[in-house]
Amino acid sequence: MRNGAVLPKHLELIVFAGSDGAFQLYGDSGEGQEYREGESFTTDFQFVWSAKEGTMLTIKPKGHKFSELPEKRQYCITLAGVMDSNDISVYSGQEVIEKSYDETKNRLLLKIALSPVGEMIQICFHKGLSLVENPVEQEIFKRLDSMMIEYEQKEKIFYNICKKAKVTDIAEELLAINLPQHVTEAIFEILFA
Repeated sequence: MRNGAVLPKHLELIVFAGSDGAFQLYGDSGEGQEYREGESFTTDFQFVWSAKEGTMLTIKPKGHKFSELPEKRQYCITLAGVMDSNDISVYSGQEVIEKSYDETKNRLLLKIALSPVGEMIQICFHKGLSLVENPVEQEIFKRLDSMMIEYEQKEKIFYNICKKAKVTDIAEELLAINLPQHVTEAIFEILFA
């Protein structure tokens, strides 16, 4: 951070559900060598996914205070690709101050009250979260059904989409088929949406 800028009081975290994940956010003054003497702050984020045994998001700050670090921070957390849930506990002394669900994007939105920046926060879904069904195959089937291309090409495209697990593998296979550009673009629009 430069010119006396302060690290943000509000952080937005987007979690794509379905498997475990973790990362670390690092901050220091951005000036001088104080970071070598421990004048820095990290926040560990750990997401443990289990649809049946409970899902947990842990926010664990650690480090030394320095002038650019706010005293309190608010987290806005978006869980993407999940069904709505009211089975939420927040362990930190704070409450979820706002919970909403965006049905058009299948996203669960949580806002945690301002809490001391050094305080650990755990958000637990005791019954786990459920993934929203991925409609990619149905959308591609509908798109292919309306296209004016050979039936054999439609069948080959749909077969490749159903048998491959990774989007990148599907894309490589489709490019190898040498489809008309408008067909490839229409399918990629659904795959990479």
